[in-house]
Amino acid sequence: MPTRIEIELEIHIRRNGALLFKPATIELLRAIQRDGSLSTAARRMHISYQHAWAVVDSANRAASQPMVTKRRGGTGGGGTMLTAYGVTVLREHGDIEREVVKFTKHLNAELNM
Repeated sequence: MPTRIEIELEIHIRRNGALLFKPATIELLRAIQRDGSLSTAARRMHISYQHAWAVVDSANRAASQPMVTKRRGGTGGGGTMLTAYGVTVLREHGDIEREVVKFTKHLNAELNM
């Protein structure tokens, strides 16, 4: 059986040297977008609320504007949501991800001809 070589790529994005996104950050932002709750997103990812908040806070500080905002509780309850900027960043990251996947598939096909 011939040896099969596979390349896997992860996307890490920095802004002015500070880590803005790594795969886990994107996963957390997507979970927040889906769930509308940082605590629910943290539970879904099997991480503590404190760790999830530290990831969000770090991303918010590294970005040019906040990507996540908290809503105070009240009659409708509180929650966490992406800002319009956060939604845009996730959409653009998805575009980058699709290109990286296509490139990786091409590389792996070339390596294993």
